[in-house]
Amino acid sequence: MKEFLTSNILPYWLIFALVAASLIIMLWGLRTQRPKVYLRPVLGCMLLATVLELSIYWGIGNSALWWCTSSEYGFFAKLLRLIPFALFLTMQVAMIWIGKLFIEAAIEKEFSIKTTFWGILLSFPITLVIVILCKLFGMPDGPLSIVSAVLFIGILSAGIGFSLLKNIQKIGKRDGLLLTAFSALCVLSLGAGIILFFVALLQLFLQVLMVGAVIGAAFYFFFGSGSKMMSAEMSRQSSSRPVFRDNDGHLHYTATSRDTANQQIADRKANN
Repeated sequence: MKEFLTSNILPYWLIFALVAASLIIMLWGLRTQRPKVYLRPVLGCMLLATVLELSIYWGIGNSALWWCTSSEYGFFAKLLRLIPFALFLTMQVAMIWIGKLFIEAAIEKEFSIKTTFWGILLSFPITLVIVILCKLFGMPDGPLSIVSAVLFIGILSAGIGFSLLKNIQKIGKRDGLLLTAFSALCVLSLGAGIILFFVALLQLFLQVLMVGAVIGAAFYFFFGSGSKMMSAEMSRQSSSRPVFRDNDGHLHYTATSRDTANQQIADRKANN
């Protein structure tokens, strides 16, 4: 399965199509004021897209973006391939918030998703910042792992738990639990996608830095102080080489060339 996911783009197009289909159906249902008729197809598309997306992220991790971060592609090819993924993330955000309006119109009740949304999305960066700060202050890896896990789960649980309590109060225990779990899955897949997107951008940024460093080093070597140092070294080596003078006072760098010149001088004088 891993080889299939890292060599075939069909599953990614399927997820894209499911998200697009759910958006189209929701907008049509809201426009026709018949959201209850389309509720099951919408929930089915959203759930299938979310499960497929999370399965891919769980199965191959950062390699899920192989189709736009492969070493076979150049910088601009990678950048252009990231644009559809950015569009997909935008569609996911729209799917979550339009889905909230659509489901509320279908069940004719209001349900909460905001704290789930921010709880999941903020748990990643907040935990990362705390881990970096703890590392800077020299916290050992063992306690650091416990702190990061407790912090991450705590933020996640607080966001989802607060939404769950509000939903149970507004729409009942069963529907509140189901809709909270459903919305949490959708937001979790969005969060994973955002992380992968920034990882891909970071790879591109590092690639630009590496190319810039190579160009800067070449410029320094050939046109800056590097060329001066090279010239000075060549001059020093030249000045340290032994020199030989022939009978006419001309310089030679080998004794053989000096002796040859002296022989030619002697022959010239003999002929005169």
